[in-house]
Amino acid sequence: MQLNEIQSRFKGIVLGEYDDVSTAQDFHRLFETNNIDVSARLHVYRNNVLEKLVKALEITYPTVHVLVGDDFFKQITRLYVRKNPPIEGCVNLYGEQFPSFIANLSEASSLPYIHDVALYDWFFNAAFYAKNDESLDVNIFQSIPPEQLSNITFTCLSSLHLIDSDYPLTSIREFCDVEVQKSDKMLNIDEGGEKLLLYRPHLKIKVLYLQDDEFLMLQYLKQGHTIGQSLEAVMPSYNDFDFQKFLQKMFDLQVFCNVIVKKQKITQT
Repeated sequence: MQLNEIQSRFKGIVLGEYDDVSTAQDFHRLFETNNIDVSARLHVYRNNVLEKLVKALEITYPTVHVLVGDDFFKQITRLYVRKNPPIEGCVNLYGEQFPSFIANLSEASSLPYIHDVALYDWFFNAAFYAKNDESLDVNIFQSIPPEQLSNITFTCLSSLHLIDSDYPLTSIREFCDVEVQKSDKMLNIDEGGEKLLLYRPHLKIKVLYLQDDEFLMLQYLKQGHTIGQSLEAVMPSYNDFDFQKFLQKMFDLQVFCNVIVKKQKITQT
């Protein structure tokens, strides 16, 4: 058996591709010993790896964990780990595809909001581990000719995420908080959707509600569209949109870290 096959077989055993590790007898023969049985040794590896990855997902997706319960969460996360093993040594950002994974499970079909809730959890995690960008100074506009303003594109903070949901995600997450669970607070899943801005301007993650026009404008800017292109997309639906007020608000919130005009980067002095 070649080395790559040994490595592939070992990975399959650890991640649970075999229901019973003792079935891989040709693999076992490579590690015959008079001491501890090979199956027993492999079980140790499997349990340690699976449990650590399941625990990592539990930390990343605390709201989902509470909503579906511990037993179901362990069941689906073990299945996720087997189908989506980590490709990096650090597991802090492991599990990015989990929202789509759980949303496609028939067992979770009774929870139509589960994808958005999982995505919300993921954004918290991604924002926490995002790099520390320096926020853009509004005075940088002094170096940009007025006729070039429509050609500006912004770069948002690495920690910035936008989420548009038909469900009250902030209420759901708060409801799943340990302290809130001890109270008599009730959750109304039909209280309405939310358009949210989630980011970490400094050391603490912030979640803010955005108006429909603000959300759409920031979404276009985040995608790399110029101010002119973004306004062309927003104004037909929101003809009373106040761009100056929006821009002042975004700079007050410190959501941008860079500005580019005609592909030339303008740096702060």
